[in-house]
Amino acid sequence: MEDICTETRVVVLNYMGHDFIGNDRELALGRLREKWQLKRESFPELREKRLGGVLICYDGLRAFVESPELDGQPQSWEYRGQSVWSVETMDYEEFTRAMRQFQTLFKEEPEEPETET
Repeated sequence: MEDICTETRVVVLNYMGHDFIGNDRELALGRLREKWQLKRESFPELREKRLGGVLICYDGLRAFVESPELDGQPQSWEYRGQSVWSVETMDYEEFTRAMRQFQTLFKEEPEEPETET
């Protein structure tokens, strides 16, 4: 029902057909905070990393990022002023660009090779 696809730092919660959760933003965000906490307990290396989440519910898809303080507080993420993508009306290419940008928030920066001096 919930965690259908989890990358290392992004949790996806699917509440399609579960209006009692999708309609209650605070309940849904509470579930996201719980998932982030569980992820940090399972993967200690994530304790110092910012996490993300995607909430899928009856009216569309929303993306969230954890606050910079890493305190488990979700903040709505926007792409070009848009924070909700409706499955019925979304432009596929624009949505793909948005999700690619969202993913960059969670990619590890490659370590630069040490140079000898």
